[in-house]
Amino acid sequence: MNYYIILFFTFLFCGYSLLSQDTLNIDNLNYEESFEDSILRINKINNQIKNSQEAYNQGVDFFNQNDYEKAILSFDKAILLDTAFFDAYFLRYKSYYFLEQYMAGVNDLTKMLYFGKKTDTIYYELARSFIMLNNLEFAKKNLKKSIKHNNKFYLSFYELGVVYFIEKNYEESINSFTQCIDLNPDYSYAYNDLASAYKMIENYEEAVKYYKMAINLDPTLSFVYSNLGSVYRNMGDYDKALASYKLSLEYDSKYYIVLNNIAALYYIMDQFEKSLSYCEQVINIKPDYDLAYLNKGTCLYSLTKYKEAIKNFNKAIEYNDKNAQAYMNRGAAKEMIMDVDGACKDWQRALDLGIKDAKKYILYDCKY
Repeated sequence: MNYYIILFFTFLFCGYSLLSQDTLNIDNLNYEESFEDSILRINKINNQIKNSQEAYNQGVDFFNQNDYEKAILSFDKAILLDTAFFDAYFLRYKSYYFLEQYMAGVNDLTKMLYFGKKTDTIYYELARSFIMLNNLEFAKKNLKKSIKHNNKFYLSFYELGVVYFIEKNYEESINSFTQCIDLNPDYSYAYNDLASAYKMIENYEEAVKYYKMAINLDPTLSFVYSNLGSVYRNMGDYDKALASYKLSLEYDSKYYIVLNNIAALYYIMDQFEKSLSYCEQVINIKPDYDLAYLNKGTCLYSLTKYKEAIKNFNKAIEYNDKNAQAYMNRGAAKEMIMDVDGACKDWQRALDLGIKDAKKYILYDCKY
């Protein structure tokens, strides 16, 4: 025991004798500085986290006030101070989405995937952005990934139905909306869109059934009454169509699309003055709505007021120079006031825009 003690003290003593007093003091000083640097580093990190959280909280306040541009600036600061602040990335994405800056939002969601946040929600939100960017293939891929992560996430099935609907793949659309309803039988929007898919394949009985189910779940959805009215119109039941349109207006009296549908319905029923009245209501609410001028012009044409009709067709074309039917109808009105050259030019334009029947008028009346 004494031997080991002597060796220990001897080693310590010898080691000490090899160092000058100055060298020993410098080592102690370096250790203290290193310790102080660590504390400063920790404090700096804590301050960054604190400032990042404060910027995020400020961004949330702006977001809740619908001030998305200021929200983005705050989230920018939060992310600059904490590059892995997922909540800040997500709300910045939502802000971009509401500002219709979809690609910027996609970039944020992609960063979250890079950091490992591969969740059903992230893939779902990516898909929604790609739908708005009209990139339907990417939308489908991300929705399928979302469903793979969580096959109970009804919203992914719903959006998949929307994509198929846009693609006019109505059978697959019906399948997806049905799966959405199976997962959430209270989701009224799925019933509405399922009905619309049935409407597109002219299965009007099923369409009526599901529109009514959507209304039972949420009687305040004015657009569902409008959709139901359009199905009744297609079925030739004009009384029920008119009743459904007017129910829609009870929940949204400024719903210009419904007012326009009523104008069109009265026109079909040969009630031109009533149709004109509703066209005027549409124009008062939405003065740049080309279809309202088209319908008004068509009513005036039927009342043999050709010059007034032409003025309204001009308006329709002014607001939408791709409105083929406006050219077609304006051509007919010009023919009635003996402006054959003008009529032929309009019919040619209608043909160029896709109205095949215009060719008959051109062949019969135009010397080309």
